[in-house]
Amino acid sequence: MVNLKSLVGASVTSSGILGPCIITDHISDHPAVSINQAEQSLTNQDYMEKIMEVNDKLDMVKNIVKPGCSYEVLNTALRYMSSLSTSLSKTPQRLHASL
Repeated sequence: MVNLKSLVGASVTSSGILGPCIITDHISDHPAVSINQAEQSLTNQDYMEKIMEVNDKLDMVKNIVKPGCSYEVLNTALRYMSSLSTSLSKTPQRLHASL
């Protein structure tokens, strides 16, 4: 028989019945959960940094490819943007886990 008072996070009422706080009250105290939350936070931070990097690169291209730029710059930008669009359209579109 399990000693009910030895269960981590369990509250035992006077009648010996476990209270409702077995899981919810102490879930963040568990080391594995805390590590998982920290890893998820780092993953989300890395994801958002990459989104910002993509936006920065797009802004840089917009600043370079303007009326008056050379024909060579315009063609290079079009060629690479077309290739990128084709590649991205063939990539499976899945939402990031935190969204």
